[in-house]
Amino acid sequence: MKLCWFTTGREREDLTLLKDVWEAMEENAIGYKITLVFLNSERGESPESDELIAFAEAEGIPVETLSSGRFSENQGLTPDERRKLFDSRVMAIIGKHDCNCILLAGYTPILSSVLLGHLPALGLHPSLPGACKGKREQVITKTIDKGIRTFGAMVHLVDESILGGQPVSFVKLELEGRGFEEFFNNAFRGDRTSFDHLFKFMRQAGSAAEAPLLIETLSLLAKGDITAVDGKVLSNGEPVPGGIDMTDRVLAVLKAKSSLSAEA
Repeated sequence: MKLCWFTTGREREDLTLLKDVWEAMEENAIGYKITLVFLNSERGESPESDELIAFAEAEGIPVETLSSGRFSENQGLTPDERRKLFDSRVMAIIGKHDCNCILLAGYTPILSSVLLGHLPALGLHPSLPGACKGKREQVITKTIDKGIRTFGAMVHLVDESILGGQPVSFVKLELEGRGFEEFFNNAFRGDRTSFDHLFKFMRQAGSAAEAPLLIETLSLLAKGDITAVDGKVLSNGEPVPGGIDMTDRVLAVLKAKSSLSAEA
């Protein structure tokens, strides 16, 4: 499968994720290949996106850009009309490349029927299925504000809805122990230091889990152990409407990585 990697590239995690997945692909750990990186931000818009572009080009990955910012300035168009106008331009660009699947990894715009009518799409979202929606910061903030002790990430099929499509897989992380209880209690009382500690921990832990989740999921998809038919996800032929729990696999990868880092 030849992936078109869609990203906005504005967060440091976007580059780390691309590096980790690309490295796994280079080691033949995944039966997928990134044949194009597309950014909805152009060169010079942010240091983070420029660094991501530089990495991709250094690795020989073709890069295409088209700023979505100026499309939001189109007057007299509905949000759906703007999305379709933008995606029609995107389709003309990526259509020049050999891609048969879109992967959204830190990509902020919602895809329209213009793109989804031509290519299937997978998305990586920094939240558990059915949990908080939004950008990474919004998801973490909502999770803390609601006092939720579980968080994570998921890979899902992409459709035109804001809430996203059918979950494919997920990793579930938990905040356990008296120390976290105290941080939550203090955060509820308005203690910014406690809130910041929880936010930082959840951001780091969630981001670290995203690459192995995506790598393990793509590997199973490439092998045919997971399939997506008519918007439904099947595991070995059986429906899994809530997505496949990849927590044990992901934690094992993170543990092994941590052990190697300690030895080094």
